[in-house]
Amino acid sequence: MNIQYIKSRKKTIEALIADKRLGSAFSTLESLAIDCQAPSRVHDSLRQLSTNYRLMADNALDGRVDPQRVNFYDDIANDVLQLTDSLLRNSLASETSSLYFGTLRVQRLQPCTFDSLDDDYSQLSGKITSALMQGAGKEYIELLKERDELAKKIFNRVWVSFPLSASACERIGSMITNTNYPDGFSLQLVSALTLGALEYYDDRRMALLAELYTLTDTSEEIRLSALTGLLLGLWVHRQRPVGKSLRQRLALLPDSPMWHEDVVNVYLQFLRARDTERISRKMTEEVIPEMLKLRPDIKKKMRDMNADMRPEELMENPEWEELFSKSGLQDKLKEMSELQEDGGDVMMSTFSSLKSFPFFNDIANWFLPFDPEHHIFLTDGSEDHAPFLEVLKAAPFLCDGDKYSMALSLARIPAAQRGMMLEQFKMQNLNMAELRSTELVPEKKKRENFVNKYVQGLYRFFRLFRRKGEFSDPFATSLNLFQVDFLRETLRDVDTMTLVGEFFLKRRYFADALDVLEELSSMLPPSAQLFQKIGLCYQQQNDIANALKYYEQSELLNAESLWTLRRIANCHRALDQPAKALGYYERVAAKRPDDLSIALAMGHCLLELGRYDEALKQYFKVEFLDENPMRAMRPIAWCALLSGDYNRSRDYYSRILADKPDATDFLNAGHLELVQGNYREAVSRYTESIHAGDNHIDRFTEEFTDDRPTLERAGADPFMISIVMDSAIAASVSTDNKTII
Repeated sequence: MNIQYIKSRKKTIEALIADKRLGSAFSTLESLAIDCQAPSRVHDSLRQLSTNYRLMADNALDGRVDPQRVNFYDDIANDVLQLTDSLLRNSLASETSSLYFGTLRVQRLQPCTFDSLDDDYSQLSGKITSALMQGAGKEYIELLKERDELAKKIFNRVWVSFPLSASACERIGSMITNTNYPDGFSLQLVSALTLGALEYYDDRRMALLAELYTLTDTSEEIRLSALTGLLLGLWVHRQRPVGKSLRQRLALLPDSPMWHEDVVNVYLQFLRARDTERISRKMTEEVIPEMLKLRPDIKKKMRDMNADMRPEELMENPEWEELFSKSGLQDKLKEMSELQEDGGDVMMSTFSSLKSFPFFNDIANWFLPFDPEHHIFLTDGSEDHAPFLEVLKAAPFLCDGDKYSMALSLARIPAAQRGMMLEQFKMQNLNMAELRSTELVPEKKKRENFVNKYVQGLYRFFRLFRRKGEFSDPFATSLNLFQVDFLRETLRDVDTMTLVGEFFLKRRYFADALDVLEELSSMLPPSAQLFQKIGLCYQQQNDIANALKYYEQSELLNAESLWTLRRIANCHRALDQPAKALGYYERVAAKRPDDLSIALAMGHCLLELGRYDEALKQYFKVEFLDENPMRAMRPIAWCALLSGDYNRSRDYYSRILADKPDATDFLNAGHLELVQGNYREAVSRYTESIHAGDNHIDRFTEEFTDDRPTLERAGADPFMISIVMDSAIAASVSTDNKTII
């Protein structure tokens, strides 16, 4: 069968079910099953589902009341979609070279079951315990290696099994909650459940994740990782009808004592993960380049250091502090530190290059909690590494994958630097321990930190795994859990929405912030601050009319806010309403007479209104008081030109052109020559403007055309305007050709 044909049929079935046309979906699926030569059990299941649907429809048409009818409909729709997934999956399994289907083919060749795998793992664990009691020798290490390999095999089977049977779910749940098994193995299996749930919607798989979260006799780490996987699955399959087993489990979740707090915690970690790319760009484009610029100075100061000086004393040295401060690096490092304290992932860019070890070629290892006793660390000479591994395990600022990256890099690090790293890690861990001991709710912070690091590990897998292109990355989407029906009521409270809205706003995700803040405004009494924030979101998306509407509502509630008045003025300017904008700028200037940016804005409004003498007063004020007089000199030169003060305009343009002029400066200087009738000089300036700009002729033509009405009002000859423009373009082309020759 053609795979694209099956995929298109699947999309058709999904669309029909979304439109509540289940009868048509049955017909399409029946045709697809015939084309795919599906086994008889598929046709039997399809006939049974079709019969159930007709009985339900007949009862509904007869007017019989059934409070469970909607749920029954969703169950049938869900089963239809699962049959469709199975047909597509079986077709892909034989023809697709992806890791998922390659793993599936291997698993199908192996006769083992979850029961037998569990028994094998249990026996190996017993042998390891016995070997450890006799001394951790070679036999012990070999047994550990064998168990680690078996764990990967079980991980793969859990990942690619679809759909999970009730007995399989029971056995997997038993393995995860078995206290005789290592915690790392249990958490690994939870991740396998999550990874499989993201590939194909599986009612029982998702229900098992929900069940694991509600268990009170298992670890917090298992509960929170299961919740994280469940929420990711609900997001990815948010358009899908929820089946019976999952629906029953979901109904119990809000009764869990930490439900609301945990959902908000996981959601915020999703949002922080989404911010990782921005943080990584900041590191690679701002922080690291600045550090490289300082490298010569740092090397010089390192040579001058006292041999006994500790590295942490560097920042206490006034010379070092001045060096970092002048470069701007100190502020950037402070911002990175604040982002890290807020849960931001500042390590992504650092560790992205350390995922090339063969260890990371195995998908299961990406989800393995850090274990200093992993067999890869137990080799000859590994005793020297043991202290570092133990300190690394306790490091709260690294996710598990990054800990493995760091540990695997040990062999490449000289002993002296390894010792320094060990001391730094010990100091960092000690500082974190002291910080947590002073917190009022250390348990809450512990839960937040675990979810933060678990989500970071998931994020790294989808972004850094060597075959990441074969996986659908949930972090590449908005991950807006407000759009998940089941979670909406959990998240729709004032505190949560305020927290999420502020998060989006602070990180400049204005479209997302707007969705949250507008809904929040419908839940709260009118608020000047809230209207300010909504207005800002609209303004940042260039919807000036709506921004103005909300700013004006904010002004009604707080007429004294200079922040609001200033933005109302900016909106009026953007809407080409200089008179209204001037009125608001004047109100701000009355309270802030020394604000030069307001004086400059008032000058622009007066200039647009043709009140040139008043505009010049504002510009002269800025020129006199500003450290950068150039930002006033340009409007002074232009204003003088329009008011007919050509000598003053020429004087200012001469000074501007002598100090790093841009294309617009040459253009405006050309306008001065054109208005005065100096046509040759005008052509020369225009040619310089064309050569100074990108996409030069098109840009010049557009800007010149926009300025033409102004030039005519200033007295330029309309006929000569066209002649001069054409001559400048011709001269520019001629110059370019000569350069080529």
